[in-house]
Amino acid sequence: MRDKKIVTKSRYTVNKTVKLKHYLSGEANCIKMNSFVQMAEGINFTGTDSLMPPTILKLKKTVPIQVGKVSKLKGKYTYGTSLDDAVFAIVE
Repeated sequence: MRDKKIVTKSRYTVNKTVKLKHYLSGEANCIKMNSFVQMAEGINFTGTDSLMPPTILKLKKTVPIQVGKVSKLKGKYTYGTSLDDAVFAIVE
């Protein structure tokens, strides 16, 4: 009889809020996410257009923003799941 490997996935949910200072006025309707990987101390990889490209995600709703003001970006996502399930919103 063969040994069957059992693979379990760890689900880790992130709830994070960060402050954003606005350098332009207008409406915010999305966020741009970039991937950063540190291969070793001082050796960083930021991806390319074809490998780990930037990802654009829609905000929960469009929000007016003003130059010089500060808002909070709230995000909730779970590792190992689709970004379609992630939720991002700008709150004041």
